[in-house]
Amino acid sequence: TDNPYDNLVDMPIRYNHTFYPDLNANNCVNGTDNPKWMEQDDEFKRLYLFKNHAGCCTRWFPSDVDGCLNNVVQGVYSVEPCPLNRPECHNVPIITNVWTMWYPDIDGYRCKNDGQIPD
Repeated sequence: TDNPYDNLVDMPIRYNHTFYPDLNANNCVNGTDNPKWMEQDDEFKRLYLFKNHAGCCTRWFPSDVDGCLNNVVQGVYSVEPCPLNRPECHNVPIITNVWTMWYPDIDGYRCKNDGQIPD
């Protein structure tokens, strides 16, 4: 019998989703690259760091919650989560910055990394 729960298969990865407001973008960012002053003390953490996108949008952009929810900004996470059954994994730092990622320019038949990633 085949075992669908083979021990060599990675278990699901659990993410610590973090959202914080970007007042310049009028939106919330999904990532841990928030300004460090937002982590200055417990009160700041309660005001600025959220476990879900809806909480951030509702608190910081109440006049356009739907617009905020439909336009999440993807930030950067400081560590790559490890599968639950791989204790040898030590949360490797992520080196990808979304603002310098390459994307396809379909009309131009080439790839770009100019930070102007289309929606």
